[in-house]
Amino acid sequence: MLPDFPKAKAPVIRQINLRLRRAVNDRPLIAMFKHYHYHEGRGTASFGQEMKDPFRAMAVPTTIKTSDLIAQGLLAVLRTIPDLAQNMGRELEKFMRERIDAYAESGAAGSAVFRLDRFPETFDEYLNGLERTLTHFADDGTPEMPTIVATTPQAIERLNEWGKDPECQRKLQALIARKREEFRARKDNRRLVD
Repeated sequence: MLPDFPKAKAPVIRQINLRLRRAVNDRPLIAMFKHYHYHEGRGTASFGQEMKDPFRAMAVPTTIKTSDLIAQGLLAVLRTIPDLAQNMGRELEKFMRERIDAYAESGAAGSAVFRLDRFPETFDEYLNGLERTLTHFADDGTPEMPTIVATTPQAIERLNEWGKDPECQRKLQALIARKREEFRARKDNRRLVD
């Protein structure tokens, strides 16, 4: 049996994982979200709620020819990282889409998450989604609007059209003004602990 050199391998493995993680996290959908690192353990809570089965094992097969590994050494491994990251990113995005779609279908209160495969067809449908969202405002009155995930060129085109339409902008501003007043009323009516 050949000797193992864990102290020599550890920094190399750490660098390979770091490069792989950076390449995966550069994908647009993945980059939109905050990343949290969870360590091993039994239970997981996120934002104060126990998460049911929050993790899923993802495996992406890859092969390196033995002859390449012997001839090129570590360089053969490093050359697989872009393809491996592409496949891992694709799997992670698929998982994220499934979770976001399930959340959108659940109709959770305070959520304006639209299914990623079905962006609102009309501006009124879009406004109804925003109406369900709990909107916060900065001290200067600027709304903190939800992030929009538009995955198709048609959805992006629709958003641009709505942004240029004065009637749509008037409706949006009226909604923001109403939500600003609701926010102020909630803030004024809260009870502080003595």
